[in-house]
Amino acid sequence: MRMITSAVAGFSFMSHRRKWFGISGIIILIGLVSLLFQGLNLGVDFTGGSVLELDYESPVTSAEVEAALVPFDPMTGSQILRLGDAEAPLIRIKSPALPEGAEREAMYEALGTLGDYSIASMDVVSPVIGREMTRAGLTALAVALVGMVAYITIRFEFRFAVTAMVTLLHDSLITLGLFSLLRVEVDQAFIAAILTIVGYSVNDTIVVFDRIRENLKYRSASEASSDLVDRSIHQTLSRSLITSVTTFAAVMGIYIFGGVSIRNFSLALMLGVAVGTYSSIFVASPIWVTWQEMRPARSTSRS
Repeated sequence: MRMITSAVAGFSFMSHRRKWFGISGIIILIGLVSLLFQGLNLGVDFTGGSVLELDYESPVTSAEVEAALVPFDPMTGSQILRLGDAEAPLIRIKSPALPEGAEREAMYEALGTLGDYSIASMDVVSPVIGREMTRAGLTALAVALVGMVAYITIRFEFRFAVTAMVTLLHDSLITLGLFSLLRVEVDQAFIAAILTIVGYSVNDTIVVFDRIRENLKYRSASEASSDLVDRSIHQTLSRSLITSVTTFAAVMGIYIFGGVSIRNFSLALMLGVAVGTYSSIFVASPIWVTWQEMRPARSTSRS
């Protein structure tokens, strides 16, 4: 980390703020286009339906499973994913519904013609549960945002609070856009990941803001806001990078070795850590500086 901080010593982050805004704007725009035209790949936690996971003893392809399910009407429109590796093939079938009674037994027999398997899990979720889960997640997010705005306003100032909220919106839009582009399934764990990302991003942003506040107390009359913020970023850069790299490495370990069930959750966290670190340096501080520099111009124009 010392090599990185030494390499960027003297670099002015604020003089390139339009470039950072442009990069963020392009990424968000691409994500919004993806959300508009193909939306999110919502799991049964939100849409309702059934998820059947089959653990085959020998390799089986998604196409073979799809062909075996053709005779069964309730499985029409099912999404079939092959998970895991060739030595431990796991097939996930996401369907609006599963057959009942004798027809379900016939479906199991048809799937058995592909090879010996065991049922790893079977979940049936009502659409009502999905709606309640979405409402609860949005409520939790709203309460968290209100609490953070109040805390940052009291501890710092209102401009810092607004800037932090804009940064959180930036991080959330990029994460949602990337999930839409990558077609990663969005399930209930994704809500927990988003809430975790919000907390992490705000924490990283507050570290920079706290140093800005401290430097404002001893600011000379000739020092511009952009120079003060650049100095604050350089003073906190090593801490931010060390925290982010260690967190990212830990979450990557969970993504690689943690299994299929938490893979999407850990992927969201990795994206959130990367985006949150970027935004605390290249988005939050430049927004605050731009707002600060607009104040004298407004007061002058009014007089």
